[in-house]
Amino acid sequence: MKTLRADKVKAGYVRRFECLNSMDLPDLEIRQFVKDVFPRMPNLASLVWDASPEITVDLVQQIARPEYIETLCLDLALRNDKVSRSIAQMAFPNLRHLTIRPYLSSEFLVLIAKMVSNSSDTIKNLRALYLGRELHLSHEVGSGFAFASMNPSQSPVDDQAIPAFFGTLLAKNPEKIKLRLTHLGLDGVSVNGGTDFQILDQAVELETITHLKLAGTDMIGFATEDEVRVNGADFNSVRFVQPLGPKLRKLQSLEIDWSEQFVNNVPDFFRDLKHGLQSLSVIIRSNIARSHSDMAWNQHCQSYVDSITMSHCRTLKQLAIDGVEEISFKDVYKPLPMRALLTMQDCVNLTGLSVSAPSPSPESNNAIDKILHCMSQLRFFHLRNNHTKPYLGQNVSYQIEDWIRYKHSVESFINAQLPSKSLSYIKLEDHVFDVSVRNKPAVIREGLLRWFDENVFTPWEV
Repeated sequence: MKTLRADKVKAGYVRRFECLNSMDLPDLEIRQFVKDVFPRMPNLASLVWDASPEITVDLVQQIARPEYIETLCLDLALRNDKVSRSIAQMAFPNLRHLTIRPYLSSEFLVLIAKMVSNSSDTIKNLRALYLGRELHLSHEVGSGFAFASMNPSQSPVDDQAIPAFFGTLLAKNPEKIKLRLTHLGLDGVSVNGGTDFQILDQAVELETITHLKLAGTDMIGFATEDEVRVNGADFNSVRFVQPLGPKLRKLQSLEIDWSEQFVNNVPDFFRDLKHGLQSLSVIIRSNIARSHSDMAWNQHCQSYVDSITMSHCRTLKQLAIDGVEEISFKDVYKPLPMRALLTMQDCVNLTGLSVSAPSPSPESNNAIDKILHCMSQLRFFHLRNNHTKPYLGQNVSYQIEDWIRYKHSVESFINAQLPSKSLSYIKLEDHVFDVSVRNKPAVIREGLLRWFDENVFTPWEV
């Protein structure tokens, strides 16, 4: 920071500026630094601000040459004030990658959509779009750049994200030019079935998308099944993902955490994807309040796994699969059933696998051993199990006890994969074990967590 402030020539060399961690500095000092330095960066092409405090609109306006910007990935503080609204007047004609979070309220997405539509070149050039309603968990800390809507919607569910952003794009785009995206992320959205899908389909060329993140809920406007029946709503009305699947003809990577009121079309969505997936991250949700069927958890998981293996087992290289139960607005770990775990044996070409498993038992260990034995190309394996004791670093006796447990598990996984010897890294809890050198003890490698996770499943967004 001192160098860039003191040397205008060096600041002029910067093409990519990244802030990926929260800085242990006063907000005022960070603001002043940005105000001083951004105008001195005439060659800046990529701005990534993935940190706390969130960057404010007036600081983004300090960019020396917006026409040079190709990547804009921002944890952006938006307020219901004149400064925040001024983002609607900005233009980035050469923008190719746009990530904005947290949008919190759909009213702010209207401003972002206006910014995108200010230049027809932006619509033609944009290839990656990620809209997230919330910050990363690591960045949810107190900040002087607080943000919120001063006039929040009376409804507890903000289901206007699709109309607010993509509907605004259509309204501001008389030529009806579609976004030709390869990467699309919709994180934390609530949608209204087929109606919202039609808006998305009119605004985006879905056939060009290769990487998709979809996290949220499909609502039909009523809280209980009785309300649905009384108001004459149809359980079987077209939902968001029903018509989406057949349109995604080039999809290679999918990250999905999706639930629907009273129905579940996600397994059908997997089957509708005609192009075999290479990477898949899926969260299976259990929510009695939203489920119309009486399907048990075991059957629910099995329907997911069956549809994945039936359609994508030969093409999948990376697979991360998890189970959660929604209780009082909190996601609680829910182990996958044994049969569902064993079904994944068919994914024989995996190089990265992450699964949640039941509490340690002879049966669960045998299931994991069978999976590893079938996956002769697997290099990265992550076993998540919240029932084990994460006591490392607290008490010496527990450290010894856990090390013995880890050592036994790691050795058992290595032996299970024989005669293949491709398994190189194993993650248990928050520890990565390097087992790449055979006939030597496993070594805990520090600082590899993010690298390891990207090899199990590669998220595309910054």
